Amino acid sequence: EILQLPGIGDYTAAAILSFAFDLPYAAVDGNVFRVVSRLLHIDSPIDTPQGKKIFAAWADALLDRENPATHNQAMMEFGALHCTPTSPACLLCPLRRFCLADVAGCVHTLPVKKGGLRISNRYLYYIYVRVITPSGAYTYIRRRPAGDIWQGLYEFPCIELDKKASLESLLQTTEVSVLLQITSGSMGSHPFKTFKHQLTHRNLWMHGYLLTALLDDVPEIEGFRSIPEEQLADYALPRALHLLIDSLPSR
Repeated sequence: EILQLPGIGDYTAAAILSFAFDLPYAAVDGNVFRVVSRLLHIDSPIDTPQGKKIFAAWADALLDRENPATHNQAMMEFGALHCTPTSPACLLCPLRRFCLADVAGCVHTLPVKKGGLRISNRYLYYIYVRVITPSGAYTYIRRRPAGDIWQGLYEFPCIELDKKASLESLLQTTEVSVLLQITSGSMGSHPFKTFKHQLTHRNLWMHGYLLTALLDDVPEIEGFRSIPEEQLADYALPRALHLLIDSLPSR
């Protein structure tokens, strides 16, 4: 009946039903779109019919049915004052440990609008270092910094370039030169795995190279920690890197 009134849409109808009648309807405005998309890492565009259905369903699933008016007000206020479009207060966020976008390092890219979606390409060259010693095989990992994809997760030595690169180009980078010098190892002439990993707003062109060294001890590499290969499963790595691990040549 409310929707039949002139100028009343889904959001206004849900707001009236919850605030005036205390009925369990989730009001989904721009603030709620933003909070839900980040909390649940939903990259469906909010300006498409399918995207609106997805967000409406999740907003309804999260709704406090005993206190719908308070819940709706809290969601809107949280998005307006805390989970803001720019410079959200993530470090002080009481929901941070539940926020899937924070784990994925893509808070600032959500929510997505189809009309404004621009796909960029990034070229990531991962060097999997395998140091074989009398006590076993070791590799190197580091934690990714904040402010980019996969923040807080671990990765292997990585060189990011602005275009597809040849082996000769990689060998000329400082990062690879340092790895070869410290380990005195050798690197394969071809990547053992190449694939495209697609995120909401970018294509990641992933390449994996294997660098192998036979040494008595595991040398230190600044910025990395060395771990036994069998302990890799104990560290949180991006899903894309698990595809590299699954394709690693055996020893």
